[in-house]
Amino acid sequence: MQYNIDPVYPQNVVEETKKLTKGTITSRMGIEQVITIDPKGSKDLDDALNIECISDNEFVVGIHIADVASWVKKGYYIDLEARRRAVSFYPTKWRTIHMIPEPLSQNQCSLIEGENRQAISVYFRLNAEGEELDDPRIQKSVVNSVKQLTYQEAQEIIEGKWQGKGEKTEFVKNQVINLYKLSKSVRKVRLCDKMLHVPGEDCVEAHYLVEEFMIMANFFVAKLLNSKFPSGIPVRYQENPDNVSLIEWFNQYQTIGNVILNLQGNSCESVAGQHTLSLGTARGLDGNYVTIQKNVWKQIIDAIQNKDFEKARRFLCMDELHPGHFVARKKWENIMETAQYTCSAEEGINLNHFLLQKKPYTHFTSPIRRYVDLVVQRFIHAYLDGTSAPYTNQEIQELCIHLNERTKMQKQHQKETSKIDLAMDLGRHPVPFNGYISHTDDDGLQLQIPKWKFLSNQEVPFHLLDVCEKPEVKQDKYINGDITTTTWKKRSYHTLGTQVSVRPKLKPYEKLELDPNQNCVYLKISTWAKLISDVVGSLNVEIGQQNRKRHRKDAMEIVDSMGLDGQRPPVRFGTADIVSCEGGNNTTLLNLCRFSYNFAPGRLISAEMSSVIEKGIPTPKLSLLHLTKNLSFCLTHKENPVACLARFAHQSTSEATWQSVQDYIEAWHAVLEMEAAVTSASSGDETIFLEDVTIDFLGLRKGRFMLGLQFCIDRNIFGLDFAVPRKGTMTPISDFMCIRFAPEREGDRRFTWVAHGVMESISRDDDMLCVHFNLHRKASTLIPRCMMDGDTKRSFTIELLPRSKTDRRLKNALQPEKMNDAPLAKAIALNRPIPRLDGDHYHLGIMAERDISKDLQKRNNLPGNNVGQHEAIDKALTSSFTLIQGPPGTGKTYTGIKLAYLFAKINNIREIEKTGEKSKADEDEKKSQKHQVLYCGPSNKAVDVVARNLKNKLGEICPKIIRIYGSVIKNEDFPIPGQYISKSAVNREGRCPKDMYDISLHHVIRQSGKPYAKEIRKFDEVFRKERERPDSQGISAKIIRSYNKLVNEAERHELPNYDVILCTAAIAGSQKYTSATNIFQCIIDECGMCTEPESMLPIIETKAKQVVLIGDHKQLRPIVLCSEAAKLGLETSLFERYAERAVFLNRQYRMHPSICKFPSTQFYGGKLVTGDSLSWKIDRPLRFLPENTFMMFYHVEGVEESLTVHTDEGHEKSKSNTAEANKVIDLFLHMVRKEGCHPKSINIMTQYKSQMSLLQKRLKELDFDVTVNTVVASQGK
Repeated sequence: MQYNIDPVYPQNVVEETKKLTKGTITSRMGIEQVITIDPKGSKDLDDALNIECISDNEFVVGIHIADVASWVKKGYYIDLEARRRAVSFYPTKWRTIHMIPEPLSQNQCSLIEGENRQAISVYFRLNAEGEELDDPRIQKSVVNSVKQLTYQEAQEIIEGKWQGKGEKTEFVKNQVINLYKLSKSVRKVRLCDKMLHVPGEDCVEAHYLVEEFMIMANFFVAKLLNSKFPSGIPVRYQENPDNVSLIEWFNQYQTIGNVILNLQGNSCESVAGQHTLSLGTARGLDGNYVTIQKNVWKQIIDAIQNKDFEKARRFLCMDELHPGHFVARKKWENIMETAQYTCSAEEGINLNHFLLQKKPYTHFTSPIRRYVDLVVQRFIHAYLDGTSAPYTNQEIQELCIHLNERTKMQKQHQKETSKIDLAMDLGRHPVPFNGYISHTDDDGLQLQIPKWKFLSNQEVPFHLLDVCEKPEVKQDKYINGDITTTTWKKRSYHTLGTQVSVRPKLKPYEKLELDPNQNCVYLKISTWAKLISDVVGSLNVEIGQQNRKRHRKDAMEIVDSMGLDGQRPPVRFGTADIVSCEGGNNTTLLNLCRFSYNFAPGRLISAEMSSVIEKGIPTPKLSLLHLTKNLSFCLTHKENPVACLARFAHQSTSEATWQSVQDYIEAWHAVLEMEAAVTSASSGDETIFLEDVTIDFLGLRKGRFMLGLQFCIDRNIFGLDFAVPRKGTMTPISDFMCIRFAPEREGDRRFTWVAHGVMESISRDDDMLCVHFNLHRKASTLIPRCMMDGDTKRSFTIELLPRSKTDRRLKNALQPEKMNDAPLAKAIALNRPIPRLDGDHYHLGIMAERDISKDLQKRNNLPGNNVGQHEAIDKALTSSFTLIQGPPGTGKTYTGIKLAYLFAKINNIREIEKTGEKSKADEDEKKSQKHQVLYCGPSNKAVDVVARNLKNKLGEICPKIIRIYGSVIKNEDFPIPGQYISKSAVNREGRCPKDMYDISLHHVIRQSGKPYAKEIRKFDEVFRKERERPDSQGISAKIIRSYNKLVNEAERHELPNYDVILCTAAIAGSQKYTSATNIFQCIIDECGMCTEPESMLPIIETKAKQVVLIGDHKQLRPIVLCSEAAKLGLETSLFERYAERAVFLNRQYRMHPSICKFPSTQFYGGKLVTGDSLSWKIDRPLRFLPENTFMMFYHVEGVEESLTVHTDEGHEKSKSNTAEANKVIDLFLHMVRKEGCHPKSINIMTQYKSQMSLLQKRLKELDFDVTVNTVVASQGK
């Protein structure tokens, strides 16, 4: 449908074809014996050749074209259908869609072997140099094909390898040989030095033989008919390229262009004069270099040293083999105008064909498959018969428009079907290739693939390569284009450690510079040009034996002096060819390996292509990119992690009605697995590469591999919290993995087998850990049988993609037994009636005050409750499940801390009433029975805001509070030498503020007087000294295990002492902490920013009996990375699901009434009102604002820049705008210096972290200590 192709002909065409096939050949003078040369399997044979040798220097070449016009007359139904189709379509592996019905195209008109067929013949009298001795002649004829040759057979005849049979064998051989020799002379006349180019395809000489004579015939016919029919004929023309584009190309590629043989002789006129591409010019250039593939250079050296100069010529003169040549030539092709058909009589058109340098030119030689050739044949008939033109000028013009459209469509169809055919082949297994970098910038790189020219540039965005810093782009005089330097931070280990893989010694923060020329060498352009000249000269029989010997000697001297390494440009290249964290300054480096790579146009990169289904169509897709011999990036799981690591869920969770806990869990597990896959695939420096792993496959989808226990502990493979399983037990684990197996054989690198899966469990056998895994369902059909052979040791590379701790806890919490054991959590999840609050807490809630005393309010600057806040607190104290919706500035945080205070007070009163006076011996039991309050939120910043308000606003009545941080932050404050901490995790989690030290659990357990403090501080001192040692060897695993055990005991001992536990919702789901606490009330702040499972996590794990959700679903929603999971309900928070039952805080104190009006109307149905507050009252308005103006919009036009990779400055696609940043800084300086505002009183917010980083940098340069926040980070402040 897309290409308007119909394999079925109309009925009137079918009937007319039947009549024509009954016709007989018209009698014509003589019968010519000819040969045809076509692709294998061809049936529509529309051209044939023969040659008559008059003397050693005189030949008559006959070019015979099937006379379709004698059968298909203008106006026939067949003609009208052929005109509509315009061309035949040739899918590479599918049935041909013919322009003319098969009985004609494959029989009646086709020049079939042994059959007499009508033809139009053009005869050229030529000498041995290919020069015309007389005017060509054209006539109607009858021909009989002696032999239907394939291009392969014709090539074998040229090379003297054909073993033909039959009485006409010698005739056929002589015909091909003589035609080839003469075509070579004709080609030399037409192309000059361009003829040196060797195309990257099979049967080159055979193709050239046919091509040259077809061009001759087309050119002759165009000249003949153009002179005889002034009203116009259809001609093929190609305009000269745009001069501006031509000049740009010469400015960038002229140097390398001088050695591109296919472009020899092309020139450009500019203000600097005439520029012509010439191999001779290149011999005088000494400061530029050619990039050559290592394997190609080795072949050239071997060929020359073995005196096989013909083989050397093929490697030297094939532009497609050389990256810089190919890239420049593709750029040349891109600036070329498209050749089109037009009427020769049309005014204002230059009829020259730029590529062929022929004027005029037409198509005449393929009338079976091109309608324009059939039209031209009718003009030939008119010329030979002495009749008038068969078409008017208007008809030709209209026809050419149609032909151009259909020809364009045919080329696109050919390209698309070739892509589909390739994709079908790639579906069996990927195919490795060497790609040429054609362009690179801070977004990524583009690859061109010579072996698949029908593929457009393959883009490789840097975000798919886990680049950790913004790529740096710079120019280099030795490179045709910009060099882009990219930086990674990766963990890569070898199972044999430093026995096999040792990284170079590096200084702290120094980068390992990878060698970008691992697959290529360089030669000076002058050396390359001379080598070509010498190799070509060594084969030139016209220059004499002595000169050929001299050229051979010079060629040998060049390759001997260059050797396999070639000539290196005078620029600094990296030299490392592996990435490893093993060795270096220490015996074992557990930190990241920081390394860089320079991408530049014209360089080589190894990659692999596989197949995916896009919009229901098989499509070739880059799957692997090989950076070094031991490090490859799997683009497949980066680009489509859900398809590779999980599976797409289909059940929406946002509007579902759950019948059971099992239904709820299954639906959420499927959605969460999608999000976990995306999160893990995006984990950047948290992924781990393990080399030389032996895998045992236990069927098509299961397997296991062994790792040394000490190896895993030393390198922190499974995380800081990993508990080593006891012998005979299994520890569940659910991290994702990407397995690669790349067998190699001499001279031919096989494809890399890639499979994805998930780890299931880890068991221990003495000093080894056994990891059991399941492969993704798509991987089972791809496992080669040889890998199932357990007797053969094979080395795999495994990329571990760790789940986030939050994902692990969510997976662990959403279990039937846990939800059934938490009645309130179950009721909330299934939207069932909420259990009533127990009598004790309900009674105490009724009796409790609803606010702190006015004296304390005044003393701590904490406002009293308004009506809405009072109602919210009242309901929360007496209900099992309460929602409090607080728009910006409505005091929901103050409401929350008052609830925490009142809940703690109720718990203490209940404890006193229940236990009374207890002896000292019962103190521990008393602590374990005491109810506690859990106050959590979506992020550390949100929880720190609450903790700070509890400390500062409640003062002496503040309950005993403790703040729990995760292992990332704890290890930042008290680092263990050699222990790896992900930088991205640190940026994500933040750090412990100093004003939180006194209530932070990991600091509190170190305070004087705490039972474990002395022992912990001893460890801290040992670690500090080890970190300061320049020759630090790290800390032994035994010491680390002892330390971790001690800290865990200290934390478990400390936690029962507190009334209120503060942490993120994710930390609240840690069994390490829930088992040490006795939570009754659970307050979740900013709940609208938590996904439903994140909100359910602390409720399930703590088995809370009283839950308060505080938030506002009209503000920021949960951050979800997987768009499909978001659509299935993951972006709908638990708060939003129950929002209708929320107590609404309708009075805000932060925004000026004029500012409040918009959100009130837009989001809250006009319910939001403004309360009296100093926060929005303006004592001294800014002088530059008009009177009674409280907000202002600045129109700033600037260039928006997007981060292309995830860095410390912002996430991928995070944006910055320098012009906007400058305006913000100008306003800030004006407000501080002109208006007298204190810098700390100005709040600067931006939507993007990248813009935040830019503003912070500018303010720091101006010596201002002002915090700039993103909108998300400002939530709750």
